[in-house]
Amino acid sequence: MSDNHNQLCELINDQRLRIISILGTRRSGSTIAAKCLAQIADIVLDSPFNTAFKAHNNSQSPILNIEDNAVYDTFCGLILSEAVKKKSGKQPLIIVVKGTSGRMGRALFNKWVQLPSSFLVTFRDPAAQLISLARARYKREAKDASKLSKVSDFFGRPLPELDRQKYPQFNGSILELNQFYWDSLTKEVRAIFEMNSARNEGERAVPITFLEATLMRFNPQDAWASVLNELGFHSDNLGGILKGNWKANMLSTGRETSSFKERVSRSDGIQPLSLKERVDIKMLHPSLQGHIQKLTPIYTTLLRASQNYLPSAYVLQDKCCGTDCFLKEVNPFVAEKVLEVQGVSRLRTDIRTVLCPEGCGCG
Repeated sequence: MSDNHNQLCELINDQRLRIISILGTRRSGSTIAAKCLAQIADIVLDSPFNTAFKAHNNSQSPILNIEDNAVYDTFCGLILSEAVKKKSGKQPLIIVVKGTSGRMGRALFNKWVQLPSSFLVTFRDPAAQLISLARARYKREAKDASKLSKVSDFFGRPLPELDRQKYPQFNGSILELNQFYWDSLTKEVRAIFEMNSARNEGERAVPITFLEATLMRFNPQDAWASVLNELGFHSDNLGGILKGNWKANMLSTGRETSSFKERVSRSDGIQPLSLKERVDIKMLHPSLQGHIQKLTPIYTTLLRASQNYLPSAYVLQDKCCGTDCFLKEVNPFVAEKVLEVQGVSRLRTDIRTVLCPEGCGCG
């Protein structure tokens, strides 16, 4: 193990430090989750592994599946440095470390998994997540990003390839890259469960909590009450997350882009769902539909792990928090999967009103 890793272990074993690790695919709601936890934690570090990698490599190199012990030592050093600098009147110091699944290779992740006291896994329904990822990439790569500024811009069209030089192992395909993120998240979650299973009798298992981005926005109070409880925080902290007037103590660990600073400095709280975000999967290009179909079993499995705050069929008839629209209107896919996970037959007539937008003609 690296020296910095061992020093973090000492702080943790002495109960002077507690690390919460946020894992998720790209565009899974991990940033909003980190900003929520920033209302409770002493420090939130955004993607320190990326910073560590760039300290040792060309900035254009893909940060995917890395197995470099020097990078890992620098990564641990960034966390250790913030832990040493921060003076807290309470014990232990709480540091949230946000990262993207697939950055670390399996060997490095097996080292990292030993440090956090708990994990928060963020995920988002495949259609909304894919479109958000593609839109973010196009804004960075395309000459005319304005042509892809709306969700509806993705309906009925394939996604062209990204720069082949930047992601050569994926042949430049957004779909292949996104599949890699989801597969990596699955492997990392499995590694945490395997670690817990290997613990000796009487040893405490490391909690792993799941947060679905759309459902968090549908009902922030229930979602975060469940997450805080599973992470071991008192319910009194819920008010700070829901109030919307957030403090900004999220550190960039060296990232200097203006878009990052703008994203992190915003303190406008959890944004309500909007009908402008509506995604009709049937209108997407067949290649996108096929990709979403591949990811759906992973999504459904993660949703099953989020049972503590899944809305019931009758709660789904309530309007989304802070809006006049219903979840079935904004995201019928999520509404349907919630009912499926709960074992509710969508053929029952009393459930049709939950699944189908008004006026759809299904009877």
